[in-house]
Amino acid sequence: MGNSVKKETENKYQSELMFNLKKKQQNLSRKLLYTAFSRVESLQGLHISGIYKKPIRATIENDPSLREMIRMRSEAQLQFSLTFPEEVKNDENIIALFHNVRSLNLHFPNVCSDRTLLACDIIMLAETWSQPADRYEIDNFTIVYRTDCASTKRKAFGTLIYVKSALLPHINILFQNESISGTNHSTVVALTVCSKTVIMVYKSPKCQWLVLQQQLQQAINTSLQNNVHEIAIMGDFNIKYQVSDPNFKNLNEFMIQNNCLMILDPTKVSTDHNSLIDLCFSTNPQTNSFIFESATSDHKPIWIELSNP
Repeated sequence: MGNSVKKETENKYQSELMFNLKKKQQNLSRKLLYTAFSRVESLQGLHISGIYKKPIRATIENDPSLREMIRMRSEAQLQFSLTFPEEVKNDENIIALFHNVRSLNLHFPNVCSDRTLLACDIIMLAETWSQPADRYEIDNFTIVYRTDCASTKRKAFGTLIYVKSALLPHINILFQNESISGTNHSTVVALTVCSKTVIMVYKSPKCQWLVLQQQLQQAINTSLQNNVHEIAIMGDFNIKYQVSDPNFKNLNEFMIQNNCLMILDPTKVSTDHNSLIDLCFSTNPQTNSFIFESATSDHKPIWIELSNP
């Protein structure tokens, strides 16, 4: 490429560009032509001076980029692993989602415009960092449970449960309990929907497992006493689902004793720190469960699909 072309293409993009083809530049390769032509913002702003010769057509034999594109399409296609609630939502299922949102106060506009969240029937959020005066109404949803920071200082506290307003007649809160000791706290809320119980869990990192265990047992017993035997338990346990965590064995044994099985893929992670601490258990091993992605929190949303008889 001559100096005249180089000088005219120093800026990355230009509204007008004059490409001066000298005789010795009339056989430029496709790569060099692309480099020069792509500096202009639109085809209307491209002007060519001289004789333009169309470059040799790219073939598998002479273009390694084309070879790689063909290989990727035929041999190296990526399998998209995420399932979107809006893709599976219908009149015959109920979608319940839990997310440690890491400040609803900060991310409320994102929540209101998130098609994935809004496709769910039940949205359970933890660490909302909310205060009593905050307004978090979402169109077509009703808040059925909420806790806020007790002090004027926002901190990693607060829970909120939305239910689609159309589903509200079928919702009943069976159990709710909060345990607060200094900065340690745990929250368990159980609600029934269409003969199933969904239990939301949040345990702060340093809260004792025994405290949460007692709360969970009470919630499970309440569901059984109300003759609701299909139970799904989901939330942020702050217990790593791996043998190295001292509470892993206790958690697993407790769930097995209550006929609940882990239904999330244990090889996946639920945080950006490569840990699986947002967990989901169910008495129905056929319950579909998924881990999604979040653009605002270091925790990933988890969601389940329940049948709606």
